[in-house]
Amino acid sequence: MLLSLCALLATAPALADDGPAIDDALATTKKAKWDPKGKAMEPYLQARIQMKKEAWTEATELYVTAIAKQAGCGKCLNELSDVLIGAKRYDEAAKVGELLAELYPEKIQGWANVHNARMKQRAWGKAAAAGDKLLMVDPDLGWAWTSRNRAYINDGRTDEALTVLDGGEEAGIAKEDIACNRVLVYAGRTELDLAKEQWEICSESKDADVKRLAEGWLALTTGDVEKASKSLMRAGASDDIRLALAIGRLEEGKFDQSLNLARKLIEELDWTPWDAHVALARAQAATGDAEGAQATLKKVVLASGWEGAHKDASMEVVLMKAKGPGWPKIQGETALALFIQTLHEQGKADEAAQWFEKAKAVHGETESLVTANTPPVAEEPTEEK
Repeated sequence: MLLSLCALLATAPALADDGPAIDDALATTKKAKWDPKGKAMEPYLQARIQMKKEAWTEATELYVTAIAKQAGCGKCLNELSDVLIGAKRYDEAAKVGELLAELYPEKIQGWANVHNARMKQRAWGKAAAAGDKLLMVDPDLGWAWTSRNRAYINDGRTDEALTVLDGGEEAGIAKEDIACNRVLVYAGRTELDLAKEQWEICSESKDADVKRLAEGWLALTTGDVEKASKSLMRAGASDDIRLALAIGRLEEGKFDQSLNLARKLIEELDWTPWDAHVALARAQAATGDAEGAQATLKKVVLASGWEGAHKDASMEVVLMKAKGPGWPKIQGETALALFIQTLHEQGKADEAAQWFEKAKAVHGETESLVTANTPPVAEEPTEEK
């Protein structure tokens, strides 16, 4: 189902700042050499210094200069693609990666760069396709199997994900690692029995990264947020892991920590996932900032046109894919319940009732909405003796 325009705008990646043109770096050559030589060496070395400093504009200019002096310089193109990813110029990073793959078809760097750029861009279909090509070059890259699997899952193509995983052992991937990847698929589909069955095999994996990732996703799906946070943090502090930690702190009653984690995550993201904003709003409400919580919700999840966005919501609007296909709807309903609850706490019963009717028309008369629409009972004053 197509996302509404509102939801689509809310999830689109932020556009990168304009940077130096890279056209001169995209010229093909019949005699490409991997290592920089001669006049290309000095700008290449200077570019590496700027790349380490994350000075993306300066690094881009220097790499383009190096490539202009040595067309087809493999190392230059490879690192230029990395720099463009850092600058969030994902389409251009992918173009450079495709050129690198054309010039050096025996090397993995070209399609690896395309895949990484598309993953960062959240262009899941293109990322999966690049992952397919990468694994044709080197079929037993364990990290690539896992990353491509996540692309398939995020693209909603879980049946295809399971199909391609069937060829993993033949390609040289350990059966335990393939089982860990199947845990990700089944967890994403909330098929817990199958996920747990695969976990029994996955638990013997010697690949700590994919094992921790599978353990964390399974814990998220079963509702053990604290365990998920610990496992996923050890697997690498990606955005969904940071969100899981923020939710875990909230459920532990550590509201200030949750607030800080959620706020920092949103500040650093280049898109507006619903679940991150709901987590922030929940933490704001828990710390007594009802107005702040309402503003956070109306900025994204309850923005103008939210009714259509909630009906059409897909996994594209949320960060935590491991929570399964029902997660977007849960976030929409949770946002409305919190909004209604905070209105009652502010003594705005009429406005809360109006929001309840609108919420009920979209989500039905659910338990969470009914509970939220129940005004808090005022405490009776105690008589002094």
